[in-house]
Amino acid sequence: MKATENQAQAKELLSSRERDLNRISKALDAAASAVLDLRLCANDPKYKCNRDPVTAADLMLNQLLLRTLPREDEGWLSEESKDNPSRLRKRRVWVVDPIDGTKEFIQGIPEWCISIGLVEDGQPAAGGVANPSRRGISRVARNRPDRAWKCWSGARSTALEGRTCFGQPQRSQ
Repeated sequence: MKATENQAQAKELLSSRERDLNRISKALDAAASAVLDLRLCANDPKYKCNRDPVTAADLMLNQLLLRTLPREDEGWLSEESKDNPSRLRKRRVWVVDPIDGTKEFIQGIPEWCISIGLVEDGQPAAGGVANPSRRGISRVARNRPDRAWKCWSGARSTALEGRTCFGQPQRSQ
């Protein structure tokens, strides 16, 4: 009976991870589409107190992801939002950098990305990264904290040949 119960829990967790990855993929696709329209927002950056640049695109993507990802019972931590300590009482927290590589984004160098992570019970559970300028997207998840990560790489219009995830070659899907 115990083995059947464990199998049912593992199946439910895997299904939950698939739903998480689906949410991440949809958010990355929406953000990637929006940011390509926001390229002009790279002009005239503002600077945070630590002298890191922030653009209107950073802030717009932050709002888009904030509207898209967290549900009422989930927390939010973003480089572009004021921290809300209530996230510390949440079981699940989204950790986001709307434009990771803002300096490169401003300079037109295609080495920036949109980064989304999900932490569950204090452990990384799933995440995704999109590089819209190279049309690449990668997602990772694990179905149990003591298990290895599974990686998926894909592209909307170009193959990701030669890409790796945790040192393992990845194929486009």
